[in-house]
Amino acid sequence: RPDGTQRWIRDRAFPVRNAEGRIYRVAGIAEDITESRQNERDLQDARSELAAILNAAGEAIIAADIEGSICLANQAALKMWGWRSEELLGKPLSVLMPEGSRKAHLEGMSRYRRSRRSAMLGKRIELVGLRKSGEEFPMELFVSATEVASGTLFIAACRDLTETRRIEGQLRES
Repeated sequence: RPDGTQRWIRDRAFPVRNAEGRIYRVAGIAEDITESRQNERDLQDARSELAAILNAAGEAIIAADIEGSICLANQAALKMWGWRSEELLGKPLSVLMPEGSRKAHLEGMSRYRRSRRSAMLGKRIELVGLRKSGEEFPMELFVSATEVASGTLFIAACRDLTETRRIEGQLRES
């Protein structure tokens, strides 16, 4: 550009043929995609910032869709449950809980899909988690639901209570 700014241009060209089928010129279209490219960069920056914030959080954060499929897990969550991101994303939330808790969880999810109500939302709840290794552990959970463009997301902030329970036990014994 005359003012020295740079622009992103997408161009497409195609041959134009005469009656004999011979190419006699090339026609094309040029489109300024600078704004689109900037929007892509801004979106990537926002995703990077969100990931940094989630990973800086002291608590494990898990998000799941309305069907209960895990769509986000911060580093604290991956460490707490012992999974790698590529292993956990897309799996049902039930992999993070003992077998005995799964039926109630699935019933609660089904009830929420029908009524949009849950006794768990907005409350701190203590329950038992299940690590990938099969080890059960005490945990505290705070779940909220929010609507996003793709539908309902459940977001859980979780805290491993193993150390807290160990210290409480020592205090009771002393």
